[in-house]
Amino acid sequence: MATCVWATGGTQFRFRTPDPQTEKGSGGKQKLLGLPLFTFLFATDPPNVVEHYDGCFAAMRDRFPDSEMLVFELPGFGMSHSQRSSIDDLAQDLTNFILKVKQDHSESDMVLVMPCVSALFCPLVLPNLPLGTVEHLVVVQCADYAGELRWANGVNSGGMLSLPGLARLYNYLNAKAISANWYKATFPKRGSYHECCGCKTATSQLETDVDQGALQARSWFSSVAARAFDKGARFPLAWCLQRLFYAPPPASKLVRVLREGRGTIQINTLMIWGMQDGTHRANLADEKDAPSFARYVSAPLVQHRCFSDSAHFPELQHPQQFASAVYDFVQRSERSPACAGKGSGGRQPPVRAASRL
Repeated sequence: MATCVWATGGTQFRFRTPDPQTEKGSGGKQKLLGLPLFTFLFATDPPNVVEHYDGCFAAMRDRFPDSEMLVFELPGFGMSHSQRSSIDDLAQDLTNFILKVKQDHSESDMVLVMPCVSALFCPLVLPNLPLGTVEHLVVVQCADYAGELRWANGVNSGGMLSLPGLARLYNYLNAKAISANWYKATFPKRGSYHECCGCKTATSQLETDVDQGALQARSWFSSVAARAFDKGARFPLAWCLQRLFYAPPPASKLVRVLREGRGTIQINTLMIWGMQDGTHRANLADEKDAPSFARYVSAPLVQHRCFSDSAHFPELQHPQQFASAVYDFVQRSERSPACAGKGSGGRQPPVRAASRL
């Protein structure tokens, strides 16, 4: 795996990708199945950092052996950063990074994978991208604005994270401890994690000793995050919740679009929910039958899948199941009206610019 940095205009994105020279798939499989090559662009779900995604990429490569995989940290999280501080500026930074990735991989279809709060940027960012920048969207563990506010209130049940100034200082000084507690809350105490990167126990033992499997998974996730924090990574949970929910700037375009709830996303979308997520307990019953994020999507194909054993990180806790769900989705999406006639001759030219948000 190669960990890289892309910097522009005071903003730095840290991302990770398999080395194409040593970790490429066996080749030919997708072409035989009639699928194009893809570039999968994942956002991390903090406090996860890019190093958490190696197991997910291995599972994805089994299904998409010749496609590219990249995972990045949003500016302000992990070891990505920006000199700008507003939530709308973060949306613009994300737009610029997506365009950069598309320029570098213009011959493949982009599949954007956005977990949790990062998915809330999609209703603003995606409509402002040139046609043909992102072909497919996968949303993981994210409700609509009202549902995410319920989630935030559950996470912030003591009220600490909504205190101006003090909460951010506390968050900054205690990021490693907050991260460890986050993994305790977002992993079920009992669960089978033999797919999960970091579980060192043999699969047969994990299937019978679910307590040990969950403990090993949580310990591994915490240790990877802790090493990143020791090197300067950040997890500004308080800043994020305040900017989005508790004290959003009155002129924020992102918050306005989210509150309006219009179907601004016009690309085929898959929504995935892990049903053992204690932090989303207030949302799970509704999301199982009618995922609320769908209000932001007006595309021919809108699918949702529920993983009964996964919690807050389905793509990391059960990566093989995740890869299979994405594979089934893009097969169907490529045959849908939104992608009809999109052969090599009809592909959009390389993207050069986007309108400012």
